[in-house]
Amino acid sequence: MIASVQAFLRRLPREHIMLGFILGLAAVLRLGALGRWSLWLDEVYSWRFAGGPVSAIWQQVGEPQPPLYYLLLHYWMALGQSEFWLRLPSALTGCFAVLLMWKTGAAFGNRQVGLLAAALLALSPLHIWYSREARMYGPAACWGLASFYCHLQVFKRDKWRDVIALAAMTLLAIYTAYSAGAVWLLEVMLSLPLWSATGRAPRRLLRWLVAQTLIGLGFLPYWPYFQRQIRTGAYPGEQVVIWLARLGFEANFDNFRHWAFAFGVGMLALLIVFLFDVPRDLKYWGTGPIVGGVFLFGLLTLAGAVSRGLAIRRQLLALWPLGVLLAAWAIIHLRRRWATATFIILSGLLAVFTVGRPAYENWRGAVTFVSQNAQTIDSVLLYPSYLVPSFEYYYHGLAPYHGLPPDWEQSAPNALLTPSTRTWLVLSHDEFVDPTGQLRAWFVAHGQLLAAHAFAGIEVLEYESK
Repeated sequence: MIASVQAFLRRLPREHIMLGFILGLAAVLRLGALGRWSLWLDEVYSWRFAGGPVSAIWQQVGEPQPPLYYLLLHYWMALGQSEFWLRLPSALTGCFAVLLMWKTGAAFGNRQVGLLAAALLALSPLHIWYSREARMYGPAACWGLASFYCHLQVFKRDKWRDVIALAAMTLLAIYTAYSAGAVWLLEVMLSLPLWSATGRAPRRLLRWLVAQTLIGLGFLPYWPYFQRQIRTGAYPGEQVVIWLARLGFEANFDNFRHWAFAFGVGMLALLIVFLFDVPRDLKYWGTGPIVGGVFLFGLLTLAGAVSRGLAIRRQLLALWPLGVLLAAWAIIHLRRRWATATFIILSGLLAVFTVGRPAYENWRGAVTFVSQNAQTIDSVLLYPSYLVPSFEYYYHGLAPYHGLPPDWEQSAPNALLTPSTRTWLVLSHDEFVDPTGQLRAWFVAHGQLLAAHAFAGIEVLEYESK
């Protein structure tokens, strides 16, 4: 048996053996202990929203994202609703993205670049993070990479099947998360340079135009709901923050972030165009720009292991696989083995750190503690009220619970503490929750703090009335 396996491996190309090892590593980092940590607030929202009616999911009432991820999760949840099962679609698409990265590198013209890019993506802490989260960002990055691969093939292979695949993958990406529209924008910017580099055959440009027409027609059924999202916002009275649709120049951080990201798309396009004439450009510019790009990639890899700046990280993820592809090309062209080894080792250490770090929010621990200790006559208060779904997912206790509205001080505050019983106050550690300490001050003035229990991202306070 062992001899047969050894003979089979000897017949395999070395590239396929290395790819198999990379895919196995990617699977371990994305599937290993996938349900170990508690769901956090956004993941619970995925569970809650996907569990609603299909009609509400399609119309996206109160949600600033497209519907496809929630629709697929709706039917996926019919087979299970554990932490592992909810995260499994993201993990599987994350593994598939590593395989796609190898294919895209090969389509780019260099199989060595494809292997290194696959290895770097397999070990990327940012990609691992969102491959282990029950949200739409990881799958959207996967379909965005598939769209870019098909975009290359439309101009290289000149086949109608690539036209259909490009339209399908682009729609799949945009219907999963709006941030994937950045990949589509990048493809549009690269269309003419790609057409020029592949011989300027009119039929190839025609095929690409047909694919763009199919993309437009495919998004047309959702256009009325998309417009409503822009007009009414994710929540009543608020504007949906979608960087692709923001056209104003108001002086706020969100707007700056979105325009900075759009600028990044343009810069990435220029870098890829640079690759189409590598020998002359390298001779003219030298290796300075490449070294600078590799250094920047290293900094972004380190930043991907930091659990802050979620809004920026999510938008960075949409283009991250393409950034990894460029970094792999740059490292290969530096012709320095120590540079390749440095990035593999750095990414490997950060990957292990990402998989092994504690839960972002330990709702399982906090709610289990309350379930085991709160009595039937006690009451549980959650602030803000949007924490209720996270509590409900894990709660198996008998004490009644409800969320406190933002205007809790005007809505019968004297009822918050009941004589002769305990009140369990569950608070998020979010900096925007009770920033002035007004709620805590009210409980200090009207009750006695019995104990405080800290969990990752959550605090549980026990009070009784004075």
